[in-house]
Amino acid sequence: MATHNLVVPKYAASANIYFRLWDASGNVFDFNDTTFKAIGSATTPQVAATERAAPGGTGYSAYVATVDLSTVNKTGTEMMVLFHAYDNGTPAATDVPILEGDSQIVQFSQIGPCEVRVGFEANVKSTAGSFVQFATWLEVNGVKVNIDDIDAAATSSIVVRKHEEASNKFTTNFTVADLKNDVFEGEEASPNFDNDRQHQFEASITENSNTWTTHHRLPVLG
Repeated sequence: MATHNLVVPKYAASANIYFRLWDASGNVFDFNDTTFKAIGSATTPQVAATERAAPGGTGYSAYVATVDLSTVNKTGTEMMVLFHAYDNGTPAATDVPILEGDSQIVQFSQIGPCEVRVGFEANVKSTAGSFVQFATWLEVNGVKVNIDDIDAAATSSIVVRKHEEASNKFTTNFTVADLKNDVFEGEEASPNFDNDRQHQFEASITENSNTWTTHHRLPVLG
């Protein structure tokens, strides 16, 4: 669970604080089905805060709640979210926030923007050109992610060309059927590498219509 703390650091004690999440279109997050929608259509458009007594002195409390960001946005698409706090024991659509938090980008179940990289490995089984094995994976802020949890239809591809040549030698494609421990694995028969030449590998992973690409270079020695 990728939790994020929502905090009102100092407010009158014994209040009834709750939080709402809003997207850039003015829709509220429904904690019932984890979607954004018009507030009049939301079943549970708020999360109640827990009171922490007297951190700011007598008569004042802090109020804290947590939200699982993976339910807000686990994809690579950057989503702008506003976190607002309210005081009302019976929440209403017309409530005015007591605290309007800064807008935050939520991406890959984290406060973003995130650093995204496609990891890549290649193993030439024979410099004569009979087989090459490939592995690709997605790293977010340096950590390999569970790509099929983000998108059950995620794909990967590798485009290969020889150094100083404009045309590609070949392209190898992968689907989630090729995933092993969150890594796309496969091989290409007869890649026809040129011995003693450097080759460029363009490794891409696509999730939820977002394509992430990293370029790698590998010498093939003969």
